[in-house]
Amino acid sequence: MNLISPTDIVKKSIELYKQNKDFFARYVKLLFLPSGLSIIVGVMVDFFKEKPSSSIVGMIAFFIFIAAGLVSLWIGIALLRAVAERYDGRPVRDVKIMLTEASTLIWPVIVATILSGLAIIG
Repeated sequence: MNLISPTDIVKKSIELYKQNKDFFARYVKLLFLPSGLSIIVGVMVDFFKEKPSSSIVGMIAFFIFIAAGLVSLWIGIALLRAVAERYDGRPVRDVKIMLTEASTLIWPVIVATILSGLAIIG
């Protein structure tokens, strides 16, 4: 296995993204959905914070933020797999197929993230 320099990695990454910018743009657009939802919910929570129903709105917002984070993670996993497939030169598969396959990896990624965080903390 040949080692490559950091500059070669950056050059190859830029070239990969240039060649596949339309394909990767679909994933980036999908990532804006949970982000936009989180922004809208944040504005709504700010609007309702002085109202008597603010605790209910806060609980709903909390669950929406958790769901948006999980959806972002799901789309991010699919994007990572798509980048890996494009780097290996494999043919482009549909976004729906990639998202379906990525759904089986959400919990392992969460567990691995928690375990690596615990290992780093000590």
